[in-house]
Amino acid sequence: GGGGGGGGGAGLSDAGLLPGEWRDEVGEELASEAWRAQAEALGLPNGDWASRRARCARVLGCEACARFVAAGRPMDYAPMSQRMLNVLASPGAYGSHAAAAAAGWRWHASPNHGQGSHAHQWWPPQQLVPEGAKLPLGTYAALALIERVDLRG
Repeated sequence: GGGGGGGGGAGLSDAGLLPGEWRDEVGEELASEAWRAQAEALGLPNGDWASRRARCARVLGCEACARFVAAGRPMDYAPMSQRMLNVLASPGAYGSHAAAAAAGWRWHASPNHGQGSHAHQWWPPQQLVPEGAKLPLGTYAALALIERVDLRG
């Protein structure tokens, strides 16, 4: 498959999103080629990140997510995964999860049933994918990538 490439980042205003608004298709053209190849085949979610735990509980039968949603903590994750989510939403990066997704970031937390945890998988925008990188990235690799690049460009 090939094609794609180039282009600048798409910030919140470029995407035409209002604060708090989410549209699944926004940023799809900026998403990594690996995401575009894997998402449909693997049934990866592409909805509002704040709704992921509810989806995980409902669709994947995740008991941990059901507990977090019931406790009113749908965006609480383990420390390093939470750090990654916080960095993407920070004013020095994209300013919100919706804006990070609009810029091409994709994320999936795959439940480790019976352990109360998830394997977090990250697909950076194609323009940020390191040469020869195997996607998805784990949280530590995604954090290392973010620390190396200027996301405001």
